[in-house]
Amino acid sequence: METKRILVIEDNQKHLADAKAFFADKPEYQVDYATNAKDGCSKLFSLSECQSSWIWLAASRDKAIIANYDGVITDLFLPWSQYHTSEEPIGVAIAVLCRDVGHGDRAKELPAVILTAGFHHGPRYQWVYELSKKLGLRYVAANTDNPVEEVEKDWAEAIKRLTWAWNNKVSGKFPDQYR
Repeated sequence: METKRILVIEDNQKHLADAKAFFADKPEYQVDYATNAKDGCSKLFSLSECQSSWIWLAASRDKAIIANYDGVITDLFLPWSQYHTSEEPIGVAIAVLCRDVGHGDRAKELPAVILTAGFHHGPRYQWVYELSKKLGLRYVAANTDNPVEEVEKDWAEAIKRLTWAWNNKVSGKFPDQYR
């Protein structure tokens, strides 16, 4: 079996520990971890420098060269760096850049899954979910009404969606259940 190289971008220490435990006994995946968007981007994109703002991400898509990853699992709300405490929906920008690297050719995109615990973001993340659907991004939110941070993320579902993307590189939108 071919080993797939994945980048996980997750700032929450509990979720990061859960991801490491999930992948620990899965030798078919070589996983690198980043704890903020800037660290993730420096691993994901071969760029001479990462600027100090996530807005730089959107303006850099033509300059970015994808590093050697087969897929990305990113949190939705992330701080830009260890020096920033506010979280923004940077996961969407990362997923769009991974998609756009194929310049419209799904066979050349880098599959990315936005993985969030869901409810704890409250109504502030509903627009992001709707935007993700419109953009054809793969998005996994915990199916819960429990408004606490300790909800577990569905790492198995994220891998299921990446696997589907790896096995079904086709033009057009992915079926709703695998977005």
